[in-house]
Amino acid sequence: MRTLGDTKRVPDEVVDEYLLAPEVGLRESQYRHKDVEEAHKVGELSTKVNALAREFRTFNPRGMSMDNLSKLRHGIDDLLQAGQDLEVKISDALRKGDR
Repeated sequence: MRTLGDTKRVPDEVVDEYLLAPEVGLRESQYRHKDVEEAHKVGELSTKVNALAREFRTFNPRGMSMDNLSKLRHGIDDLLQAGQDLEVKISDALRKGDR
C-alpha cells in the first residue's frame, strides 16, 4: 500500500487533498488525481529515455571487443522492441478510450 511519505508515487496534490479532507480517504484522493500520477510516470520515463539518447550520441565504440559490441547491439534491439511494445500498449489504450 502506498503511504503519504512515498513522494515518488504519491503526488503532492494528493497529499494536500487528503490532509484537507482525510474522511475522503487516500485511495479516493489518488483516484481523483490519477492523471497527475500518470503524468509523473511519463515524465520519469521521458527523462530516462532522453538521458539514454544522450549517452548513445556520445558513445564511442572504438577499442571495444566484438563480444561487447554484440552485447550492446542485442541490448539496443531489446530496447527497440520494448519501445514498440509500449507504442502498441499506448495505441490500444487510446483506442479503448475512444469507445
